Amino acid sequence: MFHWKLALVLGLCLPASLSLWVLWVYVENWMPVSYIPYYLPCPEIFNMKLQYKGAEPAQPVGGLEYLQPKLLEQRPTELLMLTPWLAPIVSEGTFNPELLQHLYQPLNLTIGVTMFAVGKYRPFVQHFLESAEEFFMRGFQVHYYIFTPKPEAVPSVPLGPGRHLSVIPTQDHSHWEEISMRRMEMISKHIAGRAHREVDYLFCLHADMTFRNPWGPETLGDMVAAIHPGYFSVLRQQFPYERRRASTAYVADNEGDFYYGGAVFGGRVANVYEFTRGCHMAILADKANGIVAAWQEESHLNRRFISHKPSKVLSPEYLWDDRKPRPPSLKLIRFSTLDKETSVLRS
Repeated sequence: MFHWKLALVLGLCLPASLSLWVLWVYVENWMPVSYIPYYLPCPEIFNMKLQYKGAEPAQPVGGLEYLQPKLLEQRPTELLMLTPWLAPIVSEGTFNPELLQHLYQPLNLTIGVTMFAVGKYRPFVQHFLESAEEFFMRGFQVHYYIFTPKPEAVPSVPLGPGRHLSVIPTQDHSHWEEISMRRMEMISKHIAGRAHREVDYLFCLHADMTFRNPWGPETLGDMVAAIHPGYFSVLRQQFPYERRRASTAYVADNEGDFYYGGAVFGGRVANVYEFTRGCHMAILADKANGIVAAWQEESHLNRRFISHKPSKVLSPEYLWDDRKPRPPSLKLIRFSTLDKETSVLRS
C-alpha cells in the first residue's frame, strides 16, 4: 500500500516539475529584454528601518496610496535609501555602475539635456558641455538642447560619437525671474514639437553647474527629482515652500517629503512633458491672479512633486553647492554649482 501511494505522488510530481522546467526555459529565452529594473538596491535596504515617527492618514497619489511621514524630531545625519512611498534615493554605494551600464547600453537609448544660456548664464555653457562630455552618460547617445537668444555665441565644443547639440533660439529677458518663469513653458513646447521624437529620456539642468564625477543610467526613471543641497539635513517645517494659500504652489504645513532643487529634474520624455506643462499651467494661474510664487518655478516644481511623486530621487550628490562643506554622508559629488556670486547672476 505504501509503495502504491509513493508511486502515485511521484507520478503527480514529475509532470508538475516538467511543466515548471518548460515554463522557465520559455521565460528565460523569450521574455523581452527591454524590461530592466531602474534601480538595483543594495542588500542593506531590506534590513533598514525607516526613521519615521508613525504615519498620517493615507493620501491618494495617482491611484495609489502611501503613508505620509511625520516630522523627524532630530535632523537626519545619514541619507535615507528609500522614500516613504518606496522610491529609491540614489547615492554612491546603492547601485552597481558596471552592471547597469551592461544592462542599459543594448537598449540604444538617447538621453536629452536641456540648458538655458540666457543673460549672464551664457559664459558657463562651454564648461558645462566640456564636463558633460567627460562624465555625463558615457557610452550613451546624448542630445544637448541649448536655449539661447544668441545662437552665434554658443561655443564649439568637440562632441563624442553619437552625441549631438541643437541650439534653440529664444527671446531674451532682462529679469532673472522672467527667465525662470518661462522655462517650464519652453521645455514643454520643445518636447511637444520636437524632442519627443528624438530622445527617450530628458534631463532639465541649469547651465551654471558642472559635472565632477560619472553620472550614468542609475539616474534613469519615469520621473526623477533631486534633493536640494540646502535642505537635505533640516526639518520639514524649515523647507521654503510657498505658504500663501492664494498661490497654486501652496503647500500646507503637514505636506511635503523633501525639498527638491529646480536645477535638476528629468525622466521619460513623455512624463517630463506632462510635468513641465502642469507646472506651466499653475504658473499661468498664479500670474492671472497677480501672484509670483516664493521661489518661482522651483516652488511649483515642489508642489507638483508632492501630488505627483517622483519614481526616483537623486541624493545631493547630483545637485551640490560648492560653497558648502561636504558632509561625511556624501561620499561623492557628481554635479555641482560653480563657485560664484549668485547675486551677480540674478542682477
